[in-house]
Amino acid sequence: MEQINQTTQSQDNNSQMPKPNNNMVMAILCTVCFCLPIGIYAIITASKVNSYYMAGMYNKAMYSAIQAKKWSIMA
Repeated sequence: MEQINQTTQSQDNNSQMPKPNNNMVMAILCTVCFCLPIGIYAIITASKVNSYYMAGMYNKAMYSAIQAKKWSIMA
């Protein structure tokens, strides 16, 4: 029962916070057009955003979104 309450609380926190943009499209375009190694890292980082958000780790999701955008721009 306690685990169900924790899950419900995590979902409530997620519903209050907007989902950050994962910048996946930018990462893919930069990988294809510019620099493959840096772009792959940007794609990996962008793919973590949704996982962190759904797990209730909003700060990590925001950090991953910022990192994905940064690495995409560097590519």
